[in-house]
Amino acid sequence: MQTRNIFLTLIGVTILFQSCSVAKFSSMPKGASEINFSSYVNEIKSAKEPILTGSTKNEYFFELNKTCNELEILDAIGKAYTANHYGFSKFNKTDRAVFAERGARLNEWKSIAGIYYQINEQLNNTRFYILVKITQDITGGIKENRAKKLGLSLEKLMNKQ
Repeated sequence: MQTRNIFLTLIGVTILFQSCSVAKFSSMPKGASEINFSSYVNEIKSAKEPILTGSTKNEYFFELNKTCNELEILDAIGKAYTANHYGFSKFNKTDRAVFAERGARLNEWKSIAGIYYQINEQLNNTRFYILVKITQDITGGIKENRAKKLGLSLEKLMNKQ
């Protein structure tokens, strides 16, 4: 009887942990070359309410109609991460991606974020794609677009320059 209870408890714990999502940098694009920026531009232009900015998504895209200096971009990314309580984790200079993470918050155990950018001098624009993944428990977490919050901070900083 006791063995059966232990067995059932272990099955329950296993099911509980299987239902949790775990945020890992290895599950994110490594750099901007893996992001299809054009598809996001098309979605923004064709939809009144682009799906990627919805409250259930954890991604965000914006485009500035100017060519930005890479040092200014990196400075603004650092400030946006800091303002949203993320700590710098790693940087892919050759493929224009900056990664960060933060610890436990309400209904999330950990968040990781990637900010990818594309500078296009020919079109005189700079594009940004933000992706956030979270480690959360079985409750599913709060339905808020963490990437949008981070992206709006970055967009505000970039527009000041």
